[in-house]
Amino acid sequence: FGLRKEMGAKHTPTGCAISPQELEGLLTVLKLIGTIATLDENARVVMYENQSWLPVASLFGLIGCPIPRPLKSEIFITLSAFARSPEIAASMWHTLESSQ
Repeated sequence: FGLRKEMGAKHTPTGCAISPQELEGLLTVLKLIGTIATLDENARVVMYENQSWLPVASLFGLIGCPIPRPLKSEIFITLSAFARSPEIAASMWHTLESSQ
């Protein structure tokens, strides 16, 4: 933890920290996923249906976590890219309603 603190990592209430480099990497990956999901419907569906990854479920799970605002914002942007497909959007809506 000392090294991470020196490097400017943000401390969260759960005791985990995301360093600036990790945050930059996560944001870059989310932007890449969002761009692919926006531009290629087939890739969007394949990513969504990937049982070993489950990107939408993973991203929904992160929304309630204490994470930096830029990361949370990029998660919502990435989710909106997946929602461009009506079937995925309906599934996302169902997930959102059932989590309430």
